[in-house]
Amino acid sequence: MSLFAVSALLALLAAAPARARELTYELGPVRVRGLVHSMEGPSASLPVASDRTEWIRRIRIEVRDEKDGGRPAPRFLCHANLIFADGTEPGSSRARRRAFAVLAPGGDDIRFPRGYGLPMKAGRRFVAHFMALSHDARADADLRARIVLDTQEKPLKPLVLVVRSVFAADAGLPRAEPSFRRMPDTGDKTWMIPPGRRTLSHAFRFPFSGRIHYISGHLHRYGLWLALVEKRSGRVLWRSETVRTPDGYFSSLPPYSGERGLRVEADRAYVLEAGYDNASSSAAAAMAQIYMYASRGER
Repeated sequence: MSLFAVSALLALLAAAPARARELTYELGPVRVRGLVHSMEGPSASLPVASDRTEWIRRIRIEVRDEKDGGRPAPRFLCHANLIFADGTEPGSSRARRRAFAVLAPGGDDIRFPRGYGLPMKAGRRFVAHFMALSHDARADADLRARIVLDTQEKPLKPLVLVVRSVFAADAGLPRAEPSFRRMPDTGDKTWMIPPGRRTLSHAFRFPFSGRIHYISGHLHRYGLWLALVEKRSGRVLWRSETVRTPDGYFSSLPPYSGERGLRVEADRAYVLEAGYDNASSSAAAAMAQIYMYASRGER
């Protein structure tokens, strides 16, 4: 084969399509009437099986209200998860959470940095799950959710989801009751925050050394900011200020996305910090969670 032919073949291989595709999962309808508290709302799930080995580059959710002409209704999103049916995460035999991707208010469109993604093996079973909530006592909605995955067959550097939360014991606050009555294992992750401003925190160790390439988070009404801090040095790895509606509800929390990533070590302690300012005259249910998508072992 001539040098020209070899060069042409290499160029062709380099330009070969990654066989990208868009996977769409429709969930619902879900009916919402009046006030519906976080983690207590109606939900819909769809079991799915991967028909080929591929990599997820982007995940997003669209919530629409059929009673409002099918218009977008993101205000009704409590959360959406992609959950492995066997309870494990990619690259881990012992997972802290079954979910391998989480979408929440303010983080309903995840775009991983170039070269990184979530792996899905052919035949792997998972569940697409959506739960609704409502802050409006006059709400009357029939919701449908669409979860969309942008995938490709060309391998990417694998990411693993690591989730951490501020617990009621960390905050020194009472649990929110009757929240989580259907999910008793996660009940301590929601608590009643009194009026006023305060910072809450939870110390933890990362399950492996590597680099975090994408971070999103979740706060409730009156949430101000969320931060990831190295405990010993006090160095802030990531901090994001919330955007809130005029009545104080959490609207969005700008994520972190970077090809270089944030280095984390398994033998170091880190702190999840959350700022709240409850401007009301009574205690309010609150949460603080961080979703970190990291590459294991990356220097």
